[in-house]
Amino acid sequence: MLTKVYINEHSQINWRKFCKLFLALSWHFGLLCGVLITDKCDPDLLSLMRSAVLSRVSIVGLLAVTFLPFLLSAFAVIFSSPWLMIPISFLKAFSFGYCASAVSASFGSAGWLVRWLLLFSACCSVPVLYWFWLRHISGSQKSLWMDLVLCAVIVLLIGCLDYRVISPFLVKLL
Repeated sequence: MLTKVYINEHSQINWRKFCKLFLALSWHFGLLCGVLITDKCDPDLLSLMRSAVLSRVSIVGLLAVTFLPFLLSAFAVIFSSPWLMIPISFLKAFSFGYCASAVSASFGSAGWLVRWLLLFSACCSVPVLYWFWLRHISGSQKSLWMDLVLCAVIVLLIGCLDYRVISPFLVKLL
């Protein structure tokens, strides 16, 4: 019994010590994998990216993509499994890197502009999400609900701005 408590406390101390490093490595590895996978994709992906820009944005889809990582991260903290933020960060970084790289490749020299406009919500919500991860990756539930409400309001404002201003501007631009 004493050994089990000691091992559990020892692993918690190690987790708190290295969790932010694991988070950063996971994020960077996810971005790298997303970009590298895009380079190996079929050229048909580029035509799909061009058609995605001309499509109308669904507010439900937009909010799901921006809110889902926050909700999964909050559940990980609530259920005392902050290590789940590592795969969440990898998947978010992978999808962001994949989409950003594919948009840039499909629009050539204008790719940087289209990427920022098409991925506006992702680009603006990632720093907020990463801030949330840094505050709670150690397993601390201190001010979890306040942080979650603050992040939700910020992401909601970003989503509304994207839906009302940025996406219509992108459609008119192209």
